[in-house]
Amino acid sequence: MVRDTANQHYLQVIHPTLQLWQEKGQIRADADLEVLATTILALLPFLALAPYYDGLDPIHGLRGRSPAQQRPVIRQLIAGYRPMFAPEK
Repeated sequence: MVRDTANQHYLQVIHPTLQLWQEKGQIRADADLEVLATTILALLPFLALAPYYDGLDPIHGLRGRSPAQQRPVIRQLIAGYRPMFAPEK
């Protein structure tokens, strides 16, 4: 299945990256990397498909936006997740 192959490729990059960030203190030590990887795997296909399907994204309105117009929305989504995994101070 195409999705299985894509997920395996994503995980080959995502999981080691999350581990590295956690080791460097860029992600909280108590963050569950499996949960974070699952969230990222769910988010990536959504971001890829939302600009092309009506109703898939009723909040941010990615439908019909160019890549340049999508970038601020993607940055907003990432910024929204960041506090959940930021190191405690």
